[in-house]
Amino acid sequence: MRLIFLACFFNAVACFAAPQLSIREALDIAEKAKADRDGGDKVYVESISLDRGALMSSKAVWIAKWSDPLPANKKGKVDVGVEIAMDGTVKHLVKGPGDVPPHTSMH
Repeated sequence: MRLIFLACFFNAVACFAAPQLSIREALDIAEKAKADRDGGDKVYVESISLDRGALMSSKAVWIAKWSDPLPANKKGKVDVGVEIAMDGTVKHLVKGPGDVPPHTSMH
């Protein structure tokens, strides 16, 4: 029982620790990902936020959203932003007709 408590405690502490990747670094990565898309020079990063995921998960990612959708690699889909992992890995947030939440596509 004590081990379960300690595991939960340290996981909760990690959840509130500062992110490994700063917001400034995340913004730079988002700007580069946006610039790599057609029309990326015509939109801006409208918002960037830290998403820590589930309470029991210490996985945190930065979510950056564009001011306007950009064309995605697949016809009929649009790129609405990026998810940036703490190691700098980028996944594009892509959605299309009928998509409710955006799904990710590797960059």
